[in-house]
Amino acid sequence: MSSSAFGGAKAISIEQFKRDARVKVFMGSDVVGVRGVRGDCGEFNSVVRRRMLFAAFNSADWIAFAVLTYPSEFPTDGLTVKNHIDLFKRRLEYQHPGIAWMWGIEFQTRGAVHLNFLFDRFVDKDWLSQTWFDVVGSGDDKHLRAGTKIQFCTSTDEASGYMAARYSAKKDAQKIIPQGFNALGRWWGIKRGLVSPVATKLDLVNSEIVSSVRTLRKVVEKKVHPRTVQPVRGDVKRKRKVKRKPVYFLHSGLKGFTIYRGAKLAEQIISCSSD
Repeated sequence: MSSSAFGGAKAISIEQFKRDARVKVFMGSDVVGVRGVRGDCGEFNSVVRRRMLFAAFNSADWIAFAVLTYPSEFPTDGLTVKNHIDLFKRRLEYQHPGIAWMWGIEFQTRGAVHLNFLFDRFVDKDWLSQTWFDVVGSGDDKHLRAGTKIQFCTSTDEASGYMAARYSAKKDAQKIIPQGFNALGRWWGIKRGLVSPVATKLDLVNSEIVSSVRTLRKVVEKKVHPRTVQPVRGDVKRKRKVKRKPVYFLHSGLKGFTIYRGAKLAEQIISCSSD
């Protein structure tokens, strides 16, 4: 960030997350941290994918991946799908108190939604099938037997690969809204409170914090850390390393950048400035 980037800035924060870090520069707002109104959701683009991966990597230790599908008759509007998701989440949390979850939407070739879920613990397959069967009001015995699946994940990298990684034309096709499907809304969601900073340094603009921000930026630009995802094809697990430079953002009087795999460096800066 150049010196001009701090002109008119009111405060700067450095946030350390589980694996990544984020720098925010608050520009002349009366209330630090005010965010704008969320816009309407549309296509599954690189911004949606990036935010989804950030949430997956900086929340829970995912160990299970589940897929929930619809029977031969399926909803063609996002409101009904989201109602089913909300009902399923309530039953999930009642059965498994304290469970962490994350969900994402994809589309099958027939135009029906199927849901991907990540859990931080393993959920019984029979319970999963019966609960989803009841939530959607299926009535189809075939759907009860084959409408869900769940498997273990060896790492968060593997789990994130299932959720959002770009690794095949088929996967990308599942992120296209089919004709006739209305009001999809959000592509993904995560349990409230899971994606929050481990530590934060918030301070008025001064030479010390400006120097820290420049250090963060220079380090990540000189050595871009790859983000690893592990998509699985059959029994073959492939590691894909996608290099991701610092992501810059600007909205509602706020600008800054996200640093992938920058948690340790942010921790050092925050701990040193606290001494």
